[in-house]
Amino acid sequence: MAVNGIKPYDLINEHNHYYSSDGYNKTFKTAKNGGRFSNFFFHDYGYKDTIQYDFKINDSIKLVTILRHNKDTSGTKTKKIVPEKIVVDRLIAKANKHRKRISGYNKSENIYNRNLRFIQKDSSVAVMKINSFRSGNYTTFYKESFTKMQQYKTNTLILDLRNNGGGELSEIEKLYSYLSDSSYVFLDKSEVVSRSSLFRAGYFNGGAIAKKAIKAVFAPLVYGYLLLSVHKNENGKIYIANQSKLRRTNKKAFKGKLYVLINGGSFSASCIISSNLKGSKRATFVGEETGGAFNGTVAGFMPLKKLPNSKIQIRIGTMLIAPHFKTDIEGHGIYPDVAIQPTLEDAINGNDPALNWVLEDIKSKYNPILNK
Repeated sequence: MAVNGIKPYDLINEHNHYYSSDGYNKTFKTAKNGGRFSNFFFHDYGYKDTIQYDFKINDSIKLVTILRHNKDTSGTKTKKIVPEKIVVDRLIAKANKHRKRISGYNKSENIYNRNLRFIQKDSSVAVMKINSFRSGNYTTFYKESFTKMQQYKTNTLILDLRNNGGGELSEIEKLYSYLSDSSYVFLDKSEVVSRSSLFRAGYFNGGAIAKKAIKAVFAPLVYGYLLLSVHKNENGKIYIANQSKLRRTNKKAFKGKLYVLINGGSFSASCIISSNLKGSKRATFVGEETGGAFNGTVAGFMPLKKLPNSKIQIRIGTMLIAPHFKTDIEGHGIYPDVAIQPTLEDAINGNDPALNWVLEDIKSKYNPILNK
C-alpha cells in the first residue's frame, strides 16, 4: 500500500507521463510498472537508510521495516568457505555447455534465453519460451527443437512470447519459417528517411576509432550495396527491400496446432512475428494485448544520438519495419483471441491462468487422450 508513506499508484501514475508505449496501448506500461517502481522511487527520493513497507494482506495491514547495513570497515576478514570439488560427468558438462551456447545463457539471472520443454509424457505438447530474440545460436536451437518435435510426433506447440522485448529480425524470420503453413512474405519493404540515412546513422555510428577505420575500408562496398538496395516508390517515399521476398517454409516446419501467449511486455520483434501469425490465422493467441503495435515498429539500425541542448543520449530507429499482414485498427497491438489477465492472487500462488487455459483447451479439443 505504501513505501515510506508514498503510495505506489501515485508515484507510478506520475512517472507514466515521462515515457510512452506504442500508440494507445496501455498493457505495456502495466507490464513494466512493477519492475520500474524501484527506479521511480530512487529517482525521486534517492538512497534511504530505512525503508518501511505498508502491506495489505486480506483485511489486515502489516508493517515491514528494512535497514541498510553499513559496510564492515573493521578490517576483519571473513573466512571464505570453499565447497568440495564436484566431479561432473564429461558428457553432462558437454551437454550443458552446448545448451548455454545455443539457448543464450544469462549468467546474472541464471536463466536461458530460449527454452523447449514437453508437457505430456508422450511429448505431444511442447512449450517454447523465448525471452528475447537476442544472444545464443538461434539457428541451431530452432533446428534441433523442431527436429526433436518431429521425432517425438508433437502435435501441439505453445509459443510463449510474454515479456519478450524483441531482438533481431533474422531470428524471427527464421522462427517463422518453422511455423508458417505455406510460402510467405515476412515483411513489407522498410521505409527510410533518405538513401544515405542507413549509411550515416547505422554503419558509421558509434564504435572506437580503430573500428571506424576498419569500417572506412569497406565503406565503398557497403555504400554501393545500400544505394542499390534503396529505392524511391511511386508515392515518393524511400524504401529498402528487407525480408520482403517470397520465401518457402522450412522442411522441418511444424504442422500441428499452434498457440501463442502474449502480454503487455511483448514488444518490437516479438510483435512482428505475432502480427504475421495472427494475420495468416496460423495460431490462437491467448493472454493480453501486446505492448508493441500490430502494424510495425521503428527500429533497424538504432544509433545513439546526443541531443544538442540537454545532452541526453537517446536511440533513434532508422527504419519503419512493417509485417506483411496489417490491421485497420490503428495505434494498438495484437489482440488475443482469448483475453486472460492474471490477478494478484495468481502471482502470489504462482498460477499461470493463460497457460492453464491453453492446456484445458488442448485437453478438450485437440488431445482427447489426455482426458482419460
